[in-house]
Amino acid sequence: MSTVADKLAKKSSRKTSSKQVRLRLVYIDFWSAVKLSFLGAVAIAIVTLVSFLLIYLVLDATQLIAKADEFVAGIADGAKLSSIIGLPQVLAFGSVVAILNLIVSRLEARGRRRQSSPQGRRHPPWRRSQFAGPRPSGV
Repeated sequence: MSTVADKLAKKSSRKTSSKQVRLRLVYIDFWSAVKLSFLGAVAIAIVTLVSFLLIYLVLDATQLIAKADEFVAGIADGAKLSSIIGLPQVLAFGSVVAILNLIVSRLEARGRRRQSSPQGRRHPPWRRSQFAGPRPSGV
C-alpha cells in the first residue's frame, strides 16, 4: 500500500520545468507621469516650507539671530536685523521659493510634453502584434 509520503516522494523526484518570465516596462502613460511629478513637486514644496520653519526655529532657539542683530547694529548704526528676519518673513520667503519650485516643475513637464511627439504612435505598444507575420493581402 502506498502512503501519502510515498506519493510526495515520487512527486519530488520528478524534475519540474521552470519557466523564466521577463517583464518589461513597455509603455508609461504621459499624464500619469505628469501627475506623479506634480505630486512629487508638492511634496518637495511642503518639505521646503517645513525646513525653512525648522531652520528659523533652531536659529532663534540658539540665539544666533540675536547675536547677528548685535553684530549688524555694531557695524551699521540703527540697523535692526531682527526687523528683517522674523517668522512671518521667513515663512513668506519659503512660500515664494516653494511656489516657484512648483511653477518650474510644471513648466519643465510641459516642455517635455512638447519634445515627445505622439504622431508616430497611434495606439499603445502592448496592443501591437509583434509576433504576427505579414498579413494576407486579401484581408
